[in-house]
Amino acid sequence: MSNTAVDTRLNFDRSECQFNIAGRVIRGKRWGSETGRPVLALHGWMDNAGSFNYLAPALIEQLGMDLNFVALDMAGHGQSDHKIGLGAYNIWQDLSDLLAVVNELGWKEFYIIGHSRGAMISTLFTATNPTRVTRLVALESIIPEPFLDSEAPKQMAKSIRDQVKLMAKPINYYANLDRAIKAREKGRYKLSRADAEALAERGVAKNEKGYYWCLDPKLLAASELKLTMAQINAFFDEVPYTVKLVAGEEGLVLTHAGLQHWLSTRNNICCDIIPGGHHMHMSEQAEAVAEVIQKYFDE
Repeated sequence: MSNTAVDTRLNFDRSECQFNIAGRVIRGKRWGSETGRPVLALHGWMDNAGSFNYLAPALIEQLGMDLNFVALDMAGHGQSDHKIGLGAYNIWQDLSDLLAVVNELGWKEFYIIGHSRGAMISTLFTATNPTRVTRLVALESIIPEPFLDSEAPKQMAKSIRDQVKLMAKPINYYANLDRAIKAREKGRYKLSRADAEALAERGVAKNEKGYYWCLDPKLLAASELKLTMAQINAFFDEVPYTVKLVAGEEGLVLTHAGLQHWLSTRNNICCDIIPGGHHMHMSEQAEAVAEVIQKYFDE
């Protein structure tokens, strides 16, 4: 079997999409029309394509934009397959999946919207495919956390220990769907009930033992390696236009001193601040975020 997407099935009536990539299935959700402006949307860590259940309709229905909006369940998340065997989910390993997906979609050029971890991946993808990405919107993040060369041995050791430990981690089952949703409401980033339900739509499964979030436990493992600041700057230097960063007033971007310093050194990032937290692009402020995106896309 080829190491690229070899079988793609898009059902525009049902708004579901599926891509078979090197023996793994990547699934996603689609809004809009096949002839609309192509947009690839990438969710954050431990989320799924449901992260865009509010933003996509806000862009298409409220603002009237003609888009072919495809949001993926990235590997290990939502309804997409988990990676086989051991190994952490390093952010650069998603790039080949994304290239295979957009090639199968037939998109020569397209827009990217990424949230959190998805924003970091979007930055790396744009840097390595600068002629393919027309505009990049980064929601509540933009670059990965850098590390020092000297930290590499400890980082690698932690990742290996995490992976082995997580092999034995039991699945956390819930007696009913409501309890599974409430657990997500109280997660690392607090969510409203509506937002937790949007993620549960694609992220919760059921078997004879109960309800569970179908995330790959290996997502909890530390990355084997991280990028240094010099490498991050080298990647960002390849982005050929001004990037739109959208930050929540109570989110991560404005509270991260290291990121704030890095942003002050760049002249190709325009930041808009929106009321709300880390998931402000969902039910909280979807329309406000959509207005920022529409203006940026139409520049």
